[in-house]
Amino acid sequence: ANGNPADARTYTVDIRIRKVDPDTLVWTNVSNSFRLPAAIKEQKTLLVGTKFYTFSIDSDNKFYLYTIDKTATSPSWIKSAATVIPATVKLESIISFNGVFYAVDASEKAYSSTDGFTWQARNNNVRNILGVLPGKEKAEDSLLVVTKDLGKYVFAKTSDMQTLQVVKTISYDQSSNEVPVGFPVEGFTSVTNNDRANLNRNILAVTAAKSASNLTWSVRQGDGQLEVESNQKNTTFNPFGGIRTFLYDGYVYALVNKGLLYKTNSFGFKWVEASDKEQFNSDMRAASHQSVVVDSDNYIWIFGGISTSVDSSGLPVREVWKGRINRLA
Repeated sequence: ANGNPADARTYTVDIRIRKVDPDTLVWTNVSNSFRLPAAIKEQKTLLVGTKFYTFSIDSDNKFYLYTIDKTATSPSWIKSAATVIPATVKLESIISFNGVFYAVDASEKAYSSTDGFTWQARNNNVRNILGVLPGKEKAEDSLLVVTKDLGKYVFAKTSDMQTLQVVKTISYDQSSNEVPVGFPVEGFTSVTNNDRANLNRNILAVTAAKSASNLTWSVRQGDGQLEVESNQKNTTFNPFGGIRTFLYDGYVYALVNKGLLYKTNSFGFKWVEASDKEQFNSDMRAASHQSVVVDSDNYIWIFGGISTSVDSSGLPVREVWKGRINRLA
């Protein structure tokens, strides 16, 4: 001090930096708060706002709705018995569009609901709801469904499940508007990629979710026709019944057998196995038919499914997990 060398002191500064890999997907078991109720046999879960809507067929073979708020201090499931809609509802068909839920049953009747448990019949000629077909503008978005017209199954667009606009021309076969052979109208998983700036990527991607095929089909609005094409034969992983796809971090991810994740940036034309850093926690039970939801905080939520583990094969899975890539935090 005061310029006198005899007063000088030496200090050591120990700076410790905790390194976090930005590309690691970190998973957390949230079953303590969100574990699926024991009565649920199979389910489809959607997220609307901050509330999860779990539509289920329970052990009594009846159709129920369970809800839970993910922001609640002490979240708990609330159960309601659905009205009007029968237990033959196709869970894969259930979708939320413009604030309304839609569903189809095994007799090809379509229903709508504003709250998830009080339903109204809307149509008697809808085989299934494939997903949201994006338009050039959000106001032009519609639900893409499969309906019967002149004795054959065709695509149709609707915004309310009452008025169906039959698609007259598809690119796959200019001579027929019939749904192409091999297109998955039952047993599928789908995602909608909204890219209004690049209409070539403004796509509804429908992937077969059967043990015989996981082929992905791309569907998009074209000029005067519906662009429908198969993304060739997938050879990266073996077909898996109950595969689930979801959009995340600019990719379509596929959740397949043994809990492995694959991804594609070409809507299924070429799949690659996700890196080890993106794979599931080793404690997660291998399953099929899960519900996968991505929320506004970039968390991936995995709900239940049907176990494919040797020790519990075929039994419902109750666990709920959520994960997020570090750089999206």
